[in-house]
Amino acid sequence: MENVPLLVVGEIIVDFTTARPGADCKLRLGGIVHAARGLWASGMPYAVAAVCPRYLLDQARNFLKAHGCIDFIWLGEVIGAPNVIVIGDATEVSHQGYQDLLRDEKSVEMKDVGDTLRIYTEVLVFPGGYDIAYIKVFFSPEARYSFDIAYDAEDFSVLEKFVGHINAVIISTSSPLFLTKGSNDIDPVLEDVKRLEPEIFLLKENRGGSRVFKIDTGESEHVPAQLSSTVNSVGVGDVYSAVMVGFGTDRWREAAWRGAMAATAYSQTTFPDDFKKEVSRSDKLSINE
Repeated sequence: MENVPLLVVGEIIVDFTTARPGADCKLRLGGIVHAARGLWASGMPYAVAAVCPRYLLDQARNFLKAHGCIDFIWLGEVIGAPNVIVIGDATEVSHQGYQDLLRDEKSVEMKDVGDTLRIYTEVLVFPGGYDIAYIKVFFSPEARYSFDIAYDAEDFSVLEKFVGHINAVIISTSSPLFLTKGSNDIDPVLEDVKRLEPEIFLLKENRGGSRVFKIDTGESEHVPAQLSSTVNSVGVGDVYSAVMVGFGTDRWREAAWRGAMAATAYSQTTFPDDFKKEVSRSDKLSINE
């Protein structure tokens, strides 16, 4: 793991999980903060370029600083909506029942952040209610990007402006994009991804595990799901993506396994310190172990 900070770009959202029999309601920072927790637990340096409402700024900045974030840039302001997601089932054994409050009233006003992002050459982007193409002007020509396009992307064409500069493309089988393109046959998805010329493609198959493809060689690796008791599945995929990209796509096989192990640990607790303790234990094991 190189000592180079990964920049995580995307929205900060408030996750509100409603009370259920045997479980109290829970309120916590979500969106890219899930990815940040994964990087912090894995001891990976990172920074954040956040799209969020003004009222969340101080809380988000303070929380992230306490959890390893070395820099916080306010990239865009969410206007007209609180950026709160109400979650009916955090374990997702049934339909998760996500409800984005005031979704139709939401808009994003992007900020001019000048040259503050040009120092970051490794970038992980989570699309949201903002223009992905807009952010490219703020980065140096040497920047390399990874994209988790599980949601908020209608097709792969939103990434075309980044061709030649993409490390990883990541998608989940539960995302609308995958359900439209690849629910019956994965080949059309692979063909779309190949045109983007990434180093690797990660297909997260939820409780079926995941598959990672090395695009230039055609190699692939199946990373099986880890049997465990799921306490929370919200943000688990974000942790997988962040740890894998943070570990480095040049070691793509081990990076995928490390990401998957961190994601499994994240599904078992909503308490950050317990999560970090479990990740530190698994990190002491070799990839063969």
